[in-house]
Amino acid sequence: MQIINEEFEFSKLLFKNKKILIIWYKYEENTNYADMEIMDYQLYDISQDEEIIKNDFYIIKDMVVKGEAHNLSEGQTSYLGACIKGATSSDRTPQPNNTELAKPRAFCLKNSYMTGIFRILLYGNQINEEIVTFKTIEEYVFNILKNYIGKTQLEIYNIITDEDYSNRIPKNISKMISDRLIGKDEELENKNELFRKTTYIIKNLPVYPNNEPVERMSFRNLRISEFEKNWEESEWKQYFEEVTLLVICFEAENNKIKNGYRKLKEIKTISFTDKDLENIKKAYEMIQVAIKNENIDLLPYPNSYKNQIIEIAPKGVKGDDAYHNFFKSNTTKTTFMLSKDFIEKNLKNN
Repeated sequence: MQIINEEFEFSKLLFKNKKILIIWYKYEENTNYADMEIMDYQLYDISQDEEIIKNDFYIIKDMVVKGEAHNLSEGQTSYLGACIKGATSSDRTPQPNNTELAKPRAFCLKNSYMTGIFRILLYGNQINEEIVTFKTIEEYVFNILKNYIGKTQLEIYNIITDEDYSNRIPKNISKMISDRLIGKDEELENKNELFRKTTYIIKNLPVYPNNEPVERMSFRNLRISEFEKNWEESEWKQYFEEVTLLVICFEAENNKIKNGYRKLKEIKTISFTDKDLENIKKAYEMIQVAIKNENIDLLPYPNSYKNQIIEIAPKGVKGDDAYHNFFKSNTTKTTFMLSKDFIEKNLKNN
């Protein structure tokens, strides 16, 4: 309730956290925190990241001012999150400028940010210092791509490389472009500090002029072992809580415009609200039930429940028979896939 009257420079957040003593413990399951081994410690001065944290502060504040506290999610910001704070998931509290109750939240330094700090402590800072510091990944990526907006995939690829694919357009030409201009996934941490301390995934997506996606959006292959934990403690919950999808849109005027001739249109972001997380939780728990019963009929296929936003889909080559071979190994030939309706709604609203 107080944040709407605060400015960052005089906020409780900055006053309490300007310098933080971080003590790193070696985590072990089923062990009391008092018995965990201290690995390292550091006095961390957040002033080196102050401009980015300040930008995050005002993103959160502006949503509260607009009466949108119930739509906050950690994926909307880079380093500073607005994490849920309550005894149960059903807890609600009043918010300014809206009668709708919101989940109680507190400022937090995001898990990905803390991971980035620890990696710097262990391995040093290997970031190219000549790169201009941006407040968000969107700014950084837009600065790279802005001169190519309106050009087709082939036109862009011909500008940035000597290779000629006019007669045989690769299916992944959009990813080939983003890999060349922005960097491959494994290279991004050394491209810009923001990639080291945030959970951003770059996605290339073909869209029609009204921002209707041509296809669904997939993630990495699912592993059976990662469904052993309940949803609240799972890696997937933490991932979807923090991740921001950076969507590079290539526009096709109609379905006759084929891959290679779609034009770079814009960059959009997608993050996941509490309502979205509850929806994904259903799919997660359906997979758990399917694994427990070794029954693929119980998996969250498309239209498995009302307003479904994520489903399970094959990810491999034809002939893998991904569903029937689901239990054959820990790493499956399936993936989570975001529905077209969900993507379209978010592209139009962001």
